[in-house]
Amino acid sequence: MQTTKYSPSAKDVGGAGGNAPYSTGRAVAGGFALAAVLWWIPFIGPAMAGYYAGRRSGSFIKGAISSSIAGGGLMLAVMAASYYLLGPAGFPNTAVDVAAGTLMGVYSRAGIYLNYFFNPGTAEMALTPLGIMVAFGCIGGSLSGLYRQEAASLIASGAVYSAIRPLARSVELYEKGKELGFESYNDCTSVRESAVSVGKDTRQRSDTSTSMKKKAVTTTVQAVTTTVGEGVTPTASSHEKTQGPFSDILRRSEIHGNGKDSVQK
Repeated sequence: MQTTKYSPSAKDVGGAGGNAPYSTGRAVAGGFALAAVLWWIPFIGPAMAGYYAGRRSGSFIKGAISSSIAGGGLMLAVMAASYYLLGPAGFPNTAVDVAAGTLMGVYSRAGIYLNYFFNPGTAEMALTPLGIMVAFGCIGGSLSGLYRQEAASLIASGAVYSAIRPLARSVELYEKGKELGFESYNDCTSVRESAVSVGKDTRQRSDTSTSMKKKAVTTTVQAVTTTVGEGVTPTASSHEKTQGPFSDILRRSEIHGNGKDSVQK
C-alpha cells in the first residue's frame, strides 16, 4: 500500500487570509520600513531592520537578498530625495550638512533626516549601515532556516510536546522498503479472520470441557445417592432423620409428652 507524504507549505500554516510566516516580499517591505524609521540609530537601527528581513524571509540566501534589496532601495530613495531637496543648494558639489542648512521650515527637518545617510562633512553616502543590515539579514535568515529544520524534526519524531524520541523500528523499516507483514488491507483482514476463528475454536473447546465436567459431577452425585438409599430402610424414623438436625429431638419430645398424657388418664 503506497502512502503519499504531504508537507504543508508556508501558506497553509500561515493563518487567516494566507498570512504566510515566511515571505520574501513581506521581508523586503518590512525591512525597508524599519530601516527608514530606525536608520538614524547607529548600528542598532540597521541591525534590527536587517534581522527582521532575514528572519521573515526564511533562509540564509533569501535573508541576504531581502536585506540587500530593502537597504539598497532605501538608499536609492534617499539619494533621489537629496537631489530633489538639496539640489538647489549646490548638492552634490556641496556637503549635505551645509546644503541642508539652507532649507527652511519642514524641509529643514527633512535635511536633518537625510544627513544621517551620508558621511559627515561630505556628499558621499555611508555604506557601513548597509553592510550591517545585510549581515544581520543573513543571521536572521540562518536562524529562520534552523528553526524550520528543528520543527520538521520534532514533527517527524512525534515529539511536539515531549522530548525527542527516535523513530519506531517499524517506521524505519517502512522507509527502507522492508516487508512488515501488513502491507495491505487484505493482509490485515486475513490476520483478523484467522484470529477470530482461533478464538471461536478455543471458546468451543472450553465450553465442551465445562459440559463434560458438569456431567461427570452429576453422575457422581447420583451414584452416591443410590448407594445411600440402598443401605437405609425407608421407614418413618429414617425419613424424619433425613429431614433436618432437630427433627429427631422434636419427635422424642412428642413421644414423651404423649406418654405423660396417657399416665394421667
